[in-house]
This record gives sequence, C-alpha cells and structure tokens, in this order.
Amino acid sequence: MSTMNFADRLTAACREKNSTVCVGIDPRVKLLPSEFKVKRDTPSEHAQAIADWAKELIAVVAPLVPIIKPNIAFFECARRSRFPRVHTRP
Repeated sequence: MSTMNFADRLTAACREKNSTVCVGIDPRVKLLPSEFKVKRDTPSEHAQAIADWAKELIAVVAPLVPIIKPNIAFFECARRSRFPRVHTRP
C-alpha cells in the first residue's frame, strides 16, 4: 500500500499520463450507446447495462487519464436494483 497521500498520487498520475483530465461517469440508461441498451425495461436490466457500460468506459479511458470520478448518485439509484459491483482494486 502506498504511503503517499491523495494529492501526491494525483500529481504523480498527472505527470505520468501528461494529462489533467478527469473523466466523470454520469450514467443515464436512455443515453447509453446502442450496444449497451437494455433489452427489457426493468431495474435489474438498467443496473446491468450501466455496469457494463461503466466497465468498458473505465477500460478505455484509464490508460489515458489520471483520475476517473463516478457520480455516485447515479450508481446509488441503480444499487437499489441489485446493482452489480463495478469497482475492483488491482
């Protein structure tokens, strides 16, 4: 585990990736790309679509940006519908 504080880790990541971009994740089921559209209009289908989209987005942008910020309110709404866990630590 790192003994660096958050600000030091963020600064190091910005330097490493030569970027200060923060990607925000604000999922809205109706605005998801077509490959993530729900087949059935149920809360569990919505939660799964959001999880699949978020995982894909993170995989694409993580090598490029120093920080990713999920808007927790969107995920909390979906969590009530048995939202699958999205974040896993490496």
